[in-house]
Amino acid sequence: MIRLVWIVGVLLLVVVGAPAQAAPASDTLDKVRARGLLNCGVMTGTPAFSQQQPDGAWHGFFADWCRALAVAVLDDARAVHFIQVTPATRFKALTELQVDVVMSNTTWTLSREYQYQVRFPAIYLYDGQAIATRKDTRWHTLAQANQATVCVEPNSTSHANLQEYAQRNNLNFNYLALNQQGIITAFLEHRCDLITDDRIALTANLKTTASNDQDYVVFAETLSREPLAPMVRADDERWQRIVRMVVQALLVADEKGVSRDALKQNRERLSDPEVQRLLGSEDDPGQFVGLSRGWARRMIEAVGNYGELFARHLGAQSSLQMPRLLNRPWSRGGLFYAPPFR
Repeated sequence: MIRLVWIVGVLLLVVVGAPAQAAPASDTLDKVRARGLLNCGVMTGTPAFSQQQPDGAWHGFFADWCRALAVAVLDDARAVHFIQVTPATRFKALTELQVDVVMSNTTWTLSREYQYQVRFPAIYLYDGQAIATRKDTRWHTLAQANQATVCVEPNSTSHANLQEYAQRNNLNFNYLALNQQGIITAFLEHRCDLITDDRIALTANLKTTASNDQDYVVFAETLSREPLAPMVRADDERWQRIVRMVVQALLVADEKGVSRDALKQNRERLSDPEVQRLLGSEDDPGQFVGLSRGWARRMIEAVGNYGELFARHLGAQSSLQMPRLLNRPWSRGGLFYAPPFR
């Protein structure tokens, strides 16, 4: 009996002395719906990614991801409040609740998740760091550019990657740290010999800013892996799942050939069971996170599938003419391999 009393007493002490449970995570979905707007953080500087037009409308690959998410949670592609962030402010904007999500060319790294208490629900663009120089330097590799001055953006993985590359290869560079737009200007003014960024952004900025992009050469070597992903706060698991589901839905639609035109023409492939779930059958997995039936279909109708997004802003239908390469479905030689939509 004494032993039983002692055990009960110990258990009571454990319960009483246990730390209080953390407060429930903020429910971003409820806040977005109460507001009637999605606060979407975007970074300007690369028009193909996100840029405000003279009429106030936003254009670009990441701007359309904001619209896709708005359709999923609000059934309205126009219900987006675009909020400009920078590499220096993007994490703070999230943690201080200024934005619900950041849709930009932010690289998913393990340390960022813990350092800034953010999460990267799913990759939506695979890229790698590249280097460009003027053709008159006659350089074709970084090894030939030892002691060169490099324009680079601070608070970016590009800066850290290049420093590590130089150390590994016994190279020395001088760094001129500027914001993204300042980097391009300084490079065109010959204030630096090299410019570095993710390959897609670098190509896009040279094509849209330089008077003659044929005066510049982008080195073939790739310095790093740059998996780019939307960014959300770490304290809301349901919101993370929603953003992940939005990305995966457009990837599955691309793999299965479910485009805006296919929806209009009601093609035979739409009878595929997985496609039926994607388009809003009773087994739509979106119901588990609070999305209304048909949310993915409405997304595709609004912005297209992943392949259409890429083609419109970065690929064959854009001025950049970037090949998809890694950004193709696994069935066509790319890296996108979405979980089963069930």
